[in-house]
Amino acid sequence: MKLKSIKFENFRHFHDQIFEFKSGINALIGDNNAGKTSLLFAIAGVFGLPYGGTPINDFPTKFKKPPFTTRVEIEVLFTKKQWTDLIQIRNIDVNLNQRFKLEDVEIIANVLATSKTPLQLRMDIESINNVNIHLKYGNYEREKIKILKPDLISKFFSKFEEKNRLKSINEFTAKYNANLLPIINQYINKPPNLPYKPIILLPYLSELNQIEKFLSYQELQSRQTSQGYKGHLIKTRLFHLKRTNEKEFFNFKTRLEENFPSVENVNIDLNYETGNIDLYLDKFERDLSIYGGGTQSFTKIFSTISFQEVDLVLLDEPDSHINSKLMKDLKDYLIELSLKKQIIFTTHFPTLIDGLDYNSIISVINKNGKSKLEWIKEEKILLSELKNIGLEPSNLQKALIKQSKILIWVEGKDDIDFLNLFLEKFINDTQTIDKNYQFIKIGKIYPSTFNRIAERLTDIDSEKKIFYIRDRDEDSLSIDEKYTNNQRISCYIWKKRQIENYLLDENILYEIVSENTNIDDNEIRQRLNRVIEESIQEQYSKLINNFVFETFKNQLGHTRRNAIFSDNESDEIIKEKLRESLITSFALRDFDQNIPEIVESSFNEFKERWDQNPRAMINVKETLKKIKTEFRINISNKELIRKMDYIPDEIKELFLTIFN
Repeated sequence: MKLKSIKFENFRHFHDQIFEFKSGINALIGDNNAGKTSLLFAIAGVFGLPYGGTPINDFPTKFKKPPFTTRVEIEVLFTKKQWTDLIQIRNIDVNLNQRFKLEDVEIIANVLATSKTPLQLRMDIESINNVNIHLKYGNYEREKIKILKPDLISKFFSKFEEKNRLKSINEFTAKYNANLLPIINQYINKPPNLPYKPIILLPYLSELNQIEKFLSYQELQSRQTSQGYKGHLIKTRLFHLKRTNEKEFFNFKTRLEENFPSVENVNIDLNYETGNIDLYLDKFERDLSIYGGGTQSFTKIFSTISFQEVDLVLLDEPDSHINSKLMKDLKDYLIELSLKKQIIFTTHFPTLIDGLDYNSIISVINKNGKSKLEWIKEEKILLSELKNIGLEPSNLQKALIKQSKILIWVEGKDDIDFLNLFLEKFINDTQTIDKNYQFIKIGKIYPSTFNRIAERLTDIDSEKKIFYIRDRDEDSLSIDEKYTNNQRISCYIWKKRQIENYLLDENILYEIVSENTNIDDNEIRQRLNRVIEESIQEQYSKLINNFVFETFKNQLGHTRRNAIFSDNESDEIIKEKLRESLITSFALRDFDQNIPEIVESSFNEFKERWDQNPRAMINVKETLKKIKTEFRINISNKELIRKMDYIPDEIKELFLTIFN
């Protein structure tokens, strides 16, 4: 189920208006008290979802005196399966000869879904006077339900005619009036009874703090159907998720453990003494209720991904209680969630809308006490709206607003400094580049996120080209093919570990040391070579452990890392500990091969690359630090690059690709 539109009449402090939503993400920005959360309340109210208030008291406008009617009307779209389920409900008295057969239901559901026929759900609050106020759902007269338009009737009849199912339009209309119309009428006039509802997550309504008694799976399904998502029963859902879909529960567990250092050994279980379902977040089996707001918010949101039956998620300030790093992780999670679900969320932080298509951002504008919803249609409008609510745009937004033809994404600020220095040399050599480019620090983007961005960009009418340059760390030695490149966006992974590895030039290091010390030339070379070789050997254990851990990260989780990997132990000891841990892991079903062979293969893969060129794989920052300490001098990266009388071939080829 997706939300198509909402209509307001005499609702709170809103102008009367009709507003249409989009699939995927709908991000609401605006000043405090502009009405962002009110929009979520309106949607929740139509479905009868708890939001911490009552529509009779909260929804009527204060700009009018009674009598008047407050109306919130929404249009929803159903999938073919959802239409099929609705049509097949047999809780009304329909003669067997008038009921649609299964083949008929398939045809009707397919036409309704493909034609995007909306179902209108309405909530009216009649304010007769300040005391006499009534809440009514639907309030449609049966004969005025216009679900079937003439063009749809023609489509239905042509499909039925092909199958020799009906002889005339009148015959179809009679069956429709006897069967489908009463079902539609039932839900239109009482939306809270609809089996499909959104889930609303509010920071101040923490259902995770509520005690949840054990419910059987059948009871859980029955309650969801009859009561919707009232109370959410998140712990109960997670409990049965662990029983019925271990992979999804493992994903939920991994998300929490990766984002919160104090969270480990996530588990959910039935307390046989109390009959309660407890969600534990550490090895001491302490319940979630003792953790802070950030952990609780994330737990609540992360658990949503497993609720496959929920198509619409409403989030009020999901960034509450979390730091900037977690906000970025949350944004990536919402983008992932939006591929399958419609997300409507409010925010006061630019981090959550950083990188979103500005066409998916809604501004809630309050002027002279009245609010209105408006889509952001231009980048300059987005900038203006962010400034109006006191927010400075991020680097990414600034770059977009500058309308640069070429955007170059990098992991960190040092990468920008290095590339700019090399670019100066490149320009001096060629003088042929398009200077309408912009470097943007964006952090590490993994293939799944990168590919989603690439897919979204193909739908945006723009001439921008984007190049993402990332390090070849332990987690990216063999993932080049996982990045989907196209004409609009390309990922480039260094052949060496980082751009700093191109600075490990012994001749230039010798020159700098020689200029700043009185040490004999031969001694300088000997000591330089010794320090570099020592640094290489010292880093070997750490790097191979990191690489092997990244290979099995999804099976082990971060909590097992320290117990298995140690830089002070031999490869053979680590292999044995790793094999034992993998054998006891419930995620072993991901592997088809023999465990010892897989472990041995991961070690051999790293060693093969290491033997080819260890200097390309080490962390040069640590090596340069040792050289500075050895000779007691300061060596700046800028000085190293400027002393180079060449541009490394790989960097030159990259510039030729970008600026061709």
